[in-house]
Amino acid sequence: MDSDSDSGLDLEGTSALPRANRFKHQSYKKSLKEVHLPSALDLTKFDHDISDNESHFYLALQQWRQLNLSPAFVQFANKVDSLSISMPILLHNWKDIIDLWQGALDASDNEALIALLDLLNKLAHDLRTTLAPSYADLLEILLRLLPQPILAPALTALLATMSGLFRYLLVPSINLDLLDQTWSSFRAVLPTCNSDVQRAAAEVWGSVLRRLKSVARERAVILMAQNLEGVEDA
Repeated sequence: MDSDSDSGLDLEGTSALPRANRFKHQSYKKSLKEVHLPSALDLTKFDHDISDNESHFYLALQQWRQLNLSPAFVQFANKVDSLSISMPILLHNWKDIIDLWQGALDASDNEALIALLDLLNKLAHDLRTTLAPSYADLLEILLRLLPQPILAPALTALLATMSGLFRYLLVPSINLDLLDQTWSSFRAVLPTCNSDVQRAAAEVWGSVLRRLKSVARERAVILMAQNLEGVEDA
């Protein structure tokens, strides 16, 4: 995923664009102003009570199979269905699922992107720190998407997934080095984003600060104070 073309994302056209009123034109920049943390966190709600043998990932996978016909997503869904049919099986196969998810994202268009991001969020919720060995790689992938001109629904899903990754993997960790690395990567990407994306991403980071324990929060504040050049308006 070294470039937009490698990612396979069709950035010019996407089925994620709202079509409720064809006569009401929304510019890309204006649509981004509607993206903020509360709307992103709506996507992190888990409405279904499930048994110990079930997973939110598998339930979401079945729902998306009914809604999403993107070839990249359909191929991914077909491959991971039997690998995630129960929580014990999901736990056993999570590394293979992550590899397949990355491959699907590389080949995805905007239609597939929202579904794939939502499923990663569900996987993080289900498995939490089990995913810790893949945290750095997953964060890098998500951050690479942040500067791309994806439309508001996809950006909202991306912010929700980043929030979930931070909430379920970063915050429970007491590793300050991991916090340092996360801020360094996050900070490096922000100046490459437009101001509205910076603002929305900053809201996600603010939610991280509120959840961190006092020692980690103090460290995060120090890191931010040391280097905010270029993102003062975020």
